[in-house]
Amino acid sequence: MSYKNTALLLLLLTFLSGNFNINRIIMNLSFEVRYILFAASIFTVLIGISYSKRNISIKINKSVILFILLSFTYLLQVLISFFYTIDQSRAIGKVELSIFLILLIIGNLLIVNSMEVQEFFKVVSIFFISIGILYAIPIYLDVFSGASRGDTSVSGPNVATRILFFACCSAIYRFSLNKKTLYLILSILFLFSIVLVGSRGGFLGALLSLLLVLTIKKTLVDWKGKMNISINFSLKYISFLIPCLLILYFMFEPIKRVFMGRFIGSTFQSGTVYSSGRNVIYSDAILMIKEKPIIGYGIDSFTLKTGHVYPHNLLLEMLVEIGMLGAIIFVFFVFFSVFIIFKMRKSSYFIFSSIPVYMIVVQMFSGEFYDFRYFFLWMIPLLYGKAKGSRTVSMSYIKYKS
Repeated sequence: MSYKNTALLLLLLTFLSGNFNINRIIMNLSFEVRYILFAASIFTVLIGISYSKRNISIKINKSVILFILLSFTYLLQVLISFFYTIDQSRAIGKVELSIFLILLIIGNLLIVNSMEVQEFFKVVSIFFISIGILYAIPIYLDVFSGASRGDTSVSGPNVATRILFFACCSAIYRFSLNKKTLYLILSILFLFSIVLVGSRGGFLGALLSLLLVLTIKKTLVDWKGKMNISINFSLKYISFLIPCLLILYFMFEPIKRVFMGRFIGSTFQSGTVYSSGRNVIYSDAILMIKEKPIIGYGIDSFTLKTGHVYPHNLLLEMLVEIGMLGAIIFVFFVFFSVFIIFKMRKSSYFIFSSIPVYMIVVQMFSGEFYDFRYFFLWMIPLLYGKAKGSRTVSMSYIKYKS
C-alpha cells in the first residue's frame, strides 16, 4: 500500500472515530484516539513526500480556494466569539473541536492534493463499503430477531445513517464502474438498512438528496440517445433483476414494520407530530437569535444558556454563535452543495455529489457543527475533481514549489 493510501485511510479513521476515548479499552488512560490517528496520517504523508524526493506542489482551483476561505472564515469567527461567550471556561471543549476541525480540513486538503482524485474515490469507496457492511450486519440481525429498529451497538442512529449512506453511494459508484451485481446488491442493502435504523432525519436526508441528484441527472444530461435504445433482456439484465427482486421479497415485511412503527407511529401520536423535544429546542434557539442577531452569543453559548446539548439544527447553531455571518456562510454551503451536483453531473463521481446536500439536510435535524465534518471530507475532493470528471487532477491550478 502506498503512503498516500495509508495516510488517507488514517484520515478516514480520524473522521470516523468521533470522540472515541482510549479509556474504553485501557481504563487507566484517557486520550481521544482522533488525535493519534490524525497525527499518524499527517506524519505518513509528510514522510512519504520527503522520501519521494519531489518538489511539493499545491494544486488548488478557484472553487477550492473560495470554499476553504469561507470555511475558515466561519471557524475563525467562532474562535473569536470565545472572547464574548457566556462562560469561557466551559466553552474550551468546543474551542478545541473547532481548532481540530480546521486541522482536519487542512489535512484533507493536503492528502487530496497529494493523490489523483480517481485514486481518492477508489480508496474511500472501498473503505466505506467495508465499514458499511460492519454497520449493516447487526442492524439486520436486530430487525430479523424482532427488534423495533436496528442498532449497531458501536454508535447512535444518527452516526449509523451517515456511514450507511456513504456506503450506499460508494457501492453505487463501484457498480457504475464495473457493473458487478455484488455492488448493486450492497447498495440496495445499505439503503434498506438506513430505513431499518429508524432515524427520521437520516432517512429524509437520504431520500431527498438521492432524488435531487437523480432528477438533475435525468433532466440535464442528454439521455435522448440512450432512451431510444430498446431494452435487451439478456442474461446480464436478468442477473441484475433477480437479486433485486429477491431482496425486495425478503425485506418487505421488516421494512414495513420499522417504517410504520418508527416513521409513522412515532411521528404521529394522538393527532400531533412528535418532534422529540425539537420544538422547545428550536424555540429557545430562535429566542437567543432575536436577542443578539448581529454577532450572536458566542461559541457553545446555546448549551451554557439553555442547558440543551446543541440546537439540533445547523443554521440555528451558526446563527446563535456568530449571528448574521453564520447565516451568510450557511447560504454559501448550500450553494456549493447544489453547485457541485451540476458540475459533476457528467462525471463518474456524480453519485458522491449527493453527500454534501445529504449532510446539510441531516444537520437540520440533529448533530452539532463538529458532526458536520463529513461535509468537508467529501466537498474538497469533489471540488478538486469537478472539472475533469474521472481524470486525474491535471486541471488548471496555482502551483507553488519549495
